[in-house]
Amino acid sequence: MALVRWNKHLLNFALRVGFPGWIAQDLASRQISGMALRLKKGTLLVATPKALLRYASNEKAVNRLRRELEGWQRMGAAGFGTLIPRSMEMRNISPERAILSSEMLSPIPREEHMPYMLPVVRVLHARADVRTEQDLPGSVEGGLALARQVLGGELPASFMTEAELAGCFRQPLRRGYSHADLHWRNVMRRREEPVLVDLKKCSDNRVLALDILNMACQTMATLHGGNVLSQSFRGQSSNWSEPALAELITLVDLPRAHWGPLYVLHALGLHALRHGGTPNAASAALFRKLLNRDWRLRSS
Repeated sequence: MALVRWNKHLLNFALRVGFPGWIAQDLASRQISGMALRLKKGTLLVATPKALLRYASNEKAVNRLRRELEGWQRMGAAGFGTLIPRSMEMRNISPERAILSSEMLSPIPREEHMPYMLPVVRVLHARADVRTEQDLPGSVEGGLALARQVLGGELPASFMTEAELAGCFRQPLRRGYSHADLHWRNVMRRREEPVLVDLKKCSDNRVLALDILNMACQTMATLHGGNVLSQSFRGQSSNWSEPALAELITLVDLPRAHWGPLYVLHALGLHALRHGGTPNAASAALFRKLLNRDWRLRSS
């Protein structure tokens, strides 16, 4: 946190002395002052009195802003206008520079996130359709492939069998619009109304329970520290009895005995998508150790 605060001081000092020049010039042309909040992957986030401005300074960052705008448009067209920013506009300056302007929102303190996130989850859950499909979700299928790779074969029975895995998705499940990365930083507020942000991955026909389990593991990581995979084992060990999750987990319609393993495969699949199908030696060793833990024993 000290490093984050120091970086913010450096970013704001740079803006005050006119660097980066194109961003300082844009703020001057708007006749507003802005406060730099974060620099991440080539995108500078600046808060102004009336708008949140994201300045992309490389081609990949420009593409991320474009996906954010497309996600916002999809959610609005699907009728989720009350859950997303009221305005969003992108201005392309060059292939490597762009500005995304959206409604000014307030952050939610980490310790106060659940009352804001639950209403969002309830709306997504209520609007989802209950459907029965045979195929595994893409993230789980990718996680299964990665697990087989690091284990040199099938899943261990102490984790879950592949027959049990297939059975979990051969029952009616709620499928609909999913945020795909729901945690406390990705919900902000308009006065006291929750608003979803970081909409790049929002899409339809997703198994809502996986998104809810991600939120549960993110919440436990916020409360107890550690990463989401270690917290999924913590949840499984305690039969998901964390008081902060009591209302949230009532919305999960996957078989409770397999929540931890299902979330692990989902998370591994997302990892493979981001970093390529073959993990490095250190990651493979960590995944192997995780998958070989006795998950079944702790699910009762």
